Amino acid sequence: MKHYPHLFSPIKIGRLTLKNRICVSPMTITGRGEEKGYFAQDNIDFYTTLARGGAALLTIGETGIHSRTDACHPRMAHLDDPGLLPSLTRLVDGVHQYDTFVSIELVHSGRRAHPAYLPDNGEVWGPSPSVNHYGAKVKEMTEEMMNEIADAYAEAAFMAKFAGVDMVMIHGGHGWLLDQFLSPLNNKRTDEYGGVWKTVPGSLLWFWIE
Repeated sequence: MKHYPHLFSPIKIGRLTLKNRICVSPMTITGRGEEKGYFAQDNIDFYTTLARGGAALLTIGETGIHSRTDACHPRMAHLDDPGLLPSLTRLVDGVHQYDTFVSIELVHSGRRAHPAYLPDNGEVWGPSPSVNHYGAKVKEMTEEMMNEIADAYAEAAFMAKFAGVDMVMIHGGHGWLLDQFLSPLNNKRTDEYGGVWKTVPGSLLWFWIE
């Protein structure tokens, strides 16, 4: 490991001190069998095994923040569903016993939401009106709708903290809602939320939870 002399050295991120520089990237593995959209025991065991292996930080992938307008696959977990809390808490507790921190990736699919996985009162929202690749009508977001989603991100972070999660990752890449606002391919608006922006594919923002 002479090329990576600091790999096993501690590092401080905000108020957290990680025991090494090994972080597990987000993966979406929620919901097996009857536990649709929640963390089944094999999911919990998977993350616990990674923690036991020595990683300092694990990130739970693709966790939704607004169930009514966002679901891109049938087993997507959502932090606005209180039913997620018991299994998420068990996962976090399992990882923490190995001195490993937990992050969770907060995401909204925007115009890429799949109508088949939305509730009866669900809608597909995006920066501009269109029809998505599933054939669903995309409703252009008003400022009020934007504020609702912004609040949903904050409430999701609170729910994550309540379950014991140490950090949140805001997913701003891969064509999800935040990236859609940054891309002229999806954002055709002519108001203050439009225009051509520069973005880095796969953009991510990490925050520790105070």
